[in-house]
Amino acid sequence: MAKAGRSGGRYYVYKKGSAAQFSLSKAYRDEENEHIIIPGVVWMELAKATGQKDSNDNNTYDWDNKVTVALTIADVEKIIYKAPYEEVKLFHDNKHGNTQSVIRFGPGQQEDSFKVSVSRKKDDDQNNQYIYLSDVEFGTLRALFGRALSELVGWTA
Repeated sequence: MAKAGRSGGRYYVYKKGSAAQFSLSKAYRDEENEHIIIPGVVWMELAKATGQKDSNDNNTYDWDNKVTVALTIADVEKIIYKAPYEEVKLFHDNKHGNTQSVIRFGPGQQEDSFKVSVSRKKDDDQNNQYIYLSDVEFGTLRALFGRALSELVGWTA
């Protein structure tokens, strides 16, 4: 059984085989001259299920070997406006040049499902993570991403 919800500013989805967590880091603004110093990002974390259960008979997840990516405003825009209709493929490289990530959002194999995946290669190590979201879970994620846009660019009321 899948669980989805919000906890401590995170949106999470737990499935039998994997879990995803999303959180927002707002843009940091220099209050004196009102310039954005650090743009905001949406953090996405994916982890595989361990195959073990906790004391409440819930699945446990391998958060020690999770994949974490920072989605920029350009990434979030593509996910909101394109992913419901076609696969969105995003490429991220770290500043040291030794880690490449391919992030995919798009329709899943079954009707009314969406696949979110990250394939990360660091040096010679490969880590692939994915989760299937229902249409409702993906719709909620898109709505949250839409609300996050103003925070990513530092627009406040």
